[in-house]
Amino acid sequence: MLTILLICIYILVSLGIFHTLTLLWASSGEVVSNAEIVLLALAGFFWPLEVIALLVSLIFAGPLLSLFRFVRRFNNKAIS
Repeated sequence: MLTILLICIYILVSLGIFHTLTLLWASSGEVVSNAEIVLLALAGFFWPLEVIALLVSLIFAGPLLSLFRFVRRFNNKAIS
């Protein structure tokens, strides 16, 4: 369960929650100000970086989860 939770956190952070929310908000049809247009432009500009971050985080997710399991197992042995 914890493994699935950690992977979900990796994916959400890597995809850029800000990017997704701004695109959903922009598609709602509300009038946007100049500052909001700048935020939307930045969100659109950074999507390739978000994809790269997703790939990197998925590559490192396995070793990090293994390290977490090792530390947890080591702590359980030390306690008992």
